[in-house]
Amino acid sequence: MRRRVTFFMLLLLLSSSAEAKKSSKSYLLVTGGVGGLTGTLSGNVVNDRATPRLDLGVGFQLSSQFLMEFSYGWSGTWSSDVPVGPLLPDEGFPPETVRAFEVGTNPIFMRFRYAHSGVRKEYLKPELSAGLGFVQVTRYLRNFPTFPPEETSQMLFSVELGASALFVFSKNFMGSAGLRYTITERRGIVTDLDHLDSIAFVIAFRGFLPSPRDLAEP
Repeated sequence: MRRRVTFFMLLLLLSSSAEAKKSSKSYLLVTGGVGGLTGTLSGNVVNDRATPRLDLGVGFQLSSQFLMEFSYGWSGTWSSDVPVGPLLPDEGFPPETVRAFEVGTNPIFMRFRYAHSGVRKEYLKPELSAGLGFVQVTRYLRNFPTFPPEETSQMLFSVELGASALFVFSKNFMGSAGLRYTITERRGIVTDLDHLDSIAFVIAFRGFLPSPRDLAEP
């Protein structure tokens, strides 16, 4: 009798897992690519336009045509290409934009995706995206002798628009390749650089996975 109950429970568990996989709406996202700044560079610090991009995220299917996702990423690090020393007494205490000698950026976005014929069926189709979020800017600033460099952080409100080609490999796994255009808030970052607007070519992969929320849904 105990063996029968154990066998029945095992079949029930496998059946529940299969159903969860069938109705899965949550997914993981990995995105990589190359982006380029569109504005004026800052000279000695932000002196390269092109940087590698990497985003990690989670998302949820809202309907057959819409997805919503949240991501955190790395979009560039720049350092001064000239030797940097401590502040000298005759320099006083200049603004942070002048003292900065290294800058790093991390995009944090909530993004919506739309595919007219469905996000999980057919093979090749266009996909549009729009996102709101922030670009976190971390700066390292020159300091007075005997003091370590000062680290500061600021959040630039940002809007993102994207268009890509969606490749549906299976119901639970797909990829895309396309362009993203990001517009950031205008604020002083380093000398001669007041925004981090950029355009990037990215390749993304997402895989749908079961979750407790999926199990609770009919």
